[in-house]
Amino acid sequence: MSVAEDPRVKGRVRVRCQAHGESVTLVIGASGVRAFNVRTGMTLDTVGWAALSREARVVHAQDAALRMLSTSRRSRRDLELRLRRRETDQSVIADALGRLDSIGLLNDDEFARAEAAAQLRNASRSSGAVTRRLRQRGIAADIAEAAVASAVDSEGVNDLERCEAAAEKRLRQLRSFDKGTAHRRLFGFLMRRGFSSDVIVATTRRLLDGWVQGGAGADGDDTDAETDD
Repeated sequence: MSVAEDPRVKGRVRVRCQAHGESVTLVIGASGVRAFNVRTGMTLDTVGWAALSREARVVHAQDAALRMLSTSRRSRRDLELRLRRRETDQSVIADALGRLDSIGLLNDDEFARAEAAAQLRNASRSSGAVTRRLRQRGIAADIAEAAVASAVDSEGVNDLERCEAAAEKRLRQLRSFDKGTAHRRLFGFLMRRGFSSDVIVATTRRLLDGWVQGGAGADGDDTDAETDD
């Protein structure tokens, strides 16, 4: 067995071993080297080899999760589901995420607060829709609800105001339609963004009052990321 620092990844150690007549390289962390007392020239029995191999799998999953976190915010559930595509042993994934949790790199409360603020600030969605999206990403109900409530307080904008802003933007794409068609399409658009019927009715009643087909801003373009019908 030979032991050397991995030149590609700081804090990682490459352990080259002979197993069943073949050369095998495992990558583990410095803590694993200490825990298993890994050193050049040592030999491992079957149990020791299995333990060291598992440690390498945990480190591999941990490093994969770190790369995911480096590109965007993710909940613990997000990471778990993505790691399942690479690692079949759930206990290995749990250990990898547990290590990240222990050093403060996994925090669903912080994730939920950041995501709620971003969604309410940048997306045309209701507070209820944002809460549901957080739940879909594995955030506990109480954490999701608290995060959205905090974001709503910080933004100082309620669902009616948010609905009106989304509707005004959407109406610019509907000017070429008659009032009935514009109303139907706008209502469906707002429903898909999670606004309540009461809020939508109040919004459409105000904004469609005096509707003139082909008014200012009409361009006939009804493109949208979602289907209206």
